[in-house]
Amino acid sequence: MPSTKEKESKKLGEEILDLLSKPTAKERSLTERFKSQGGKQLMEFCPHGTRIDCERNGIVECKKLHFKKILQKHTDESLGDCSFLNTCFHMDTCKYVHYEVDRCGKSEDKPSLPSGPVVRVESTTLYPPSVGTV
Repeated sequence: MPSTKEKESKKLGEEILDLLSKPTAKERSLTERFKSQGGKQLMEFCPHGTRIDCERNGIVECKKLHFKKILQKHTDESLGDCSFLNTCFHMDTCKYVHYEVDRCGKSEDKPSLPSGPVVRVESTTLYPPSVGTV
């Protein structure tokens, strides 16, 4: 059995933890200042990935964010997905599957997505690492 002193010490510790966990007025003010106007503007990703896979699983109208495959002549689907999705520096030669945001089937309650590709790299010149002289 805990003694009275131990009970008081435990209660004091709990009060201190409670006070430390509450946000300060400044923290609350900053949170309010950086909140999005008009509610959240983020969309949740569909766990099925593409709209086609979502429909295959029996979901007719999914309101989550989907992707569509970017298939080019040189793409080999048996290799799987490129780890860079749509930011691959070598999309014109990379044989892995790339993705972009599927913009079709937008409903009115979804936030609007920016038009055009999410990220495109026109041209990149890569140089070998410089070797320092000693």
